[in-house]
Amino acid sequence: MFASNMYISVSYRNLVPLRTSRMGSKEPGTSSDVARMEQLLKDAGVQEYEPRVVAQLLEIAHMATRRVLESAKAVSTHCEKAMIDENDVQLALEFTKILVNQSAERRHCSLF
Repeated sequence: MFASNMYISVSYRNLVPLRTSRMGSKEPGTSSDVARMEQLLKDAGVQEYEPRVVAQLLEIAHMATRRVLESAKAVSTHCEKAMIDENDVQLALEFTKILVNQSAERRHCSLF
């Protein structure tokens, strides 16, 4: 599939392409990424936060996006398609929701 240290660059409306560092590797955290995350915090009513919160949220967003795209690639490959399309991503998102809900139910049940 994809290497764990590999980031996937996607440009689709609100997703931001990743920048290339001096060493040629892809890294999250361009100034536009930071600005958008800061705007999300502001829109959510968060007025005070430590600077590292933005970096942590960006890391989580990139990891989640990578996981969904890896799942979408698996769906696309299973359907013998050369490229990922919107339906693959939607199915991957639904599958992710199912897994998250099942995991949350198991944790909830194990508390009792």
